[in-house]
Amino acid sequence: MLKFAKYQGTGNDFLVVDKRAGGVPLPADVVVRLCDRHRGVGGDGVLTLWKEAAHDFRMQVQNADGSESEMCGNGLRCVARFVHDGTARESDRLTVRAGNGTYVIERVDAGVYRVDMGRPALDSAQLPPEARGRAPFTLLAGEARFDAIALSFGNPHAVIFTSEEPMQLATTFGPLLERHPSFPARVNVSFARAVAPGRFETVVFERGSGITQACGSGACAVAIAAVWSGRTQRDRAIEVSLPGGVLTIRVDASDRVLLQGPAEFVFAGEVDETRLR
Repeated sequence: MLKFAKYQGTGNDFLVVDKRAGGVPLPADVVVRLCDRHRGVGGDGVLTLWKEAAHDFRMQVQNADGSESEMCGNGLRCVARFVHDGTARESDRLTVRAGNGTYVIERVDAGVYRVDMGRPALDSAQLPPEARGRAPFTLLAGEARFDAIALSFGNPHAVIFTSEEPMQLATTFGPLLERHPSFPARVNVSFARAVAPGRFETVVFERGSGITQACGSGACAVAIAAVWSGRTQRDRAIEVSLPGGVLTIRVDASDRVLLQGPAEFVFAGEVDETRLR
């Protein structure tokens, strides 16, 4: 039997699987069936914890379509909450390995976590050469033309600022832009509209999951792209309002990004893994 616990961060929901005692990765087809909201448990992805000698643990991210992602900001908060819920651990600080990065997660209040996301990369091989800078570049989706800012938090992002309704744009153009040929590993696409000083209404079309209630790394991408483009300021609380709630981002003078938001337990259960194949 496969044991899991379901957690959500601003509506971005995951099945957390603890394999720190050993095991093998879940096959992609099993992940797809687990995440199916009609015939499975339902979720935006599966987060598997693995033992890691130099860190508290390693987090593996598998999207709802079975593909793997390098990291997940909301997922980091959820696995931190999972660890704190299941242990008598006194320390509020965790170090987690995800993809090629190490992330420090701190519990700042009951159910609220802050993740040091580090500095975004602009020269990642996941980004098109013409987009490896802070300036916008042009993306075409059918006959539509968008100015996007590309960056990577271990996973690739394209941020599009707009005066239009973000959900409508994400629904119409998200599927086209996610698989844009300029991005060899596909891309997370954020549509953001300024609604107040330092506050951005945002909808993210995520790689492998589609439109989600929230995307932590996507919120971070919006915040730092807003700083770079002069839409907001550094060293202040930047609110990114997503369908599932608000995440608070802070960008310092060196482009280091801190992500803060809730993580909540939903339920726990177990399934017969052999019936999912």
